[in-house]
Amino acid sequence: MDMLGLEPRFDTFNPDWPIYSDHYFGPEARIISGEIRNCIIGGGSIINGGNIRNSVIRYEVMIECDVDIEDCIIMDYSFIGSGSRLRNAIIGRYNLIEPATVIGYDPTTDRQRYPISPSGIVVVPKGKRGQIRVY
Repeated sequence: MDMLGLEPRFDTFNPDWPIYSDHYFGPEARIISGEIRNCIIGGGSIINGGNIRNSVIRYEVMIECDVDIEDCIIMDYSFIGSGSRLRNAIIGRYNLIEPATVIGYDPTTDRQRYPISPSGIVVVPKGKRGQIRVY
């Protein structure tokens, strides 16, 4: 999250502190539609609508239509179903977020399903590898 913004706290373009790629050899990200503000989108991700703000979307994440994502980190190989609303959450890799899922809006409900950090960030643990195929 510190890499977001026009003048981020952690600037990946700082020549005095070079950042080396992990050599991702997958496809480029595809943005079919949607409104995206202040985000980093990883290679192989497909965004097919919705509203994404102040978030980091990692490799090969599929985001369906009518999704609202704010202040989130979505880890690799996850699927976010249509109509879902996510706020202040970290979604671990290999997760399938079913359509119309709401995370980060009601701490009482979230606490029954997931750990919540002292600062209020909902953490959805890593899912099962192989349960999701983005393409």
